[in-house]
Amino acid sequence: MKSLKSILVLMATSIAAATSGAVLAQEFPSQPIRLLVGFPAGGTVDGVARVLAPALSEGLGQPVVVENRAGATGSIAAAAVATSPADGYTIGLVFDSHAANHHLYRKLRYDPFKSFTYISRLVTAPQILVSSNNIPASTPAELIKYAKANPGKLNYASTGAGSSNHLNALLLAKQAGIEATHIPYKGGAPAIIDMSSGQTEMFMIVSAPSTMPHVLAGRIKAIGVGSPKPLSHLPGLQPIADALPGYTASSWVGIIAPAGLPNNINARLQKEIRKALESKDVIDRLTKAGYEIVGSSSEEFTAFMKVQSDLLGKVVRDNKLQLD
Repeated sequence: MKSLKSILVLMATSIAAATSGAVLAQEFPSQPIRLLVGFPAGGTVDGVARVLAPALSEGLGQPVVVENRAGATGSIAAAAVATSPADGYTIGLVFDSHAANHHLYRKLRYDPFKSFTYISRLVTAPQILVSSNNIPASTPAELIKYAKANPGKLNYASTGAGSSNHLNALLLAKQAGIEATHIPYKGGAPAIIDMSSGQTEMFMIVSAPSTMPHVLAGRIKAIGVGSPKPLSHLPGLQPIADALPGYTASSWVGIIAPAGLPNNINARLQKEIRKALESKDVIDRLTKAGYEIVGSSSEEFTAFMKVQSDLLGKVVRDNKLQLD
């Protein structure tokens, strides 16, 4: 039989361990957090990061540092997240292309579901059809008519081969029966710069927030919207579905972390993300930019990703797309 002293020592050790665990659980975060963005500064995803990071920093009590790692439609940054320690100090902002990359690329350094913890889907926004000003079209039907009259003359831009706007533009071209050449870019900002130059007849399907400032400034023009109905803040913009029944195109942005993220850290991040998305400044800036705030749970984001993966995977397979 154990002595009373041994029992007391064992109890003290157990209490100390439990207390230590509780303290450790409360210590996150105790250092700055990296927020990896897989697209260039100035683009759609980066814009969300720049709005969210200060509010998230305030709630967490530590700096949230935005770090751009552009390339491969976001998969370079995603791989960096996947291979980081699951301690909450490296998280990533992903775009809708994240749901297609594993269908497109032969060699990825991660599995889309085994390598990540899906923390929250932040925002969603309809994609819009925009073009350079030298294309004589102001509606989706007029663009299609012009493209058919000039086969192979038009180009269409994307934020990268296999990105959602590449797939959506490809679907538009196939459904409309038009010929156009794909020109991939490393993000939306450089694509819009080339489109604004007017040196080529180019169109693009891209998220409204990243393009509307350029549309309002007259550098490019908006032709249609990927939502089934006109947008309340852009009432004169016709749905692409008016010309191509059933066509839709939308974008979303979410936050991920490495797989195995402790539940308490996931819960803390979700809590602070929700608080940030409920702040007046963040709401005003994101909704003014054209976003609809979501702020989903981890479970909801994971389920959403699986649905998106299935949908985009079918598009990739149907069009026999494959990237190295």
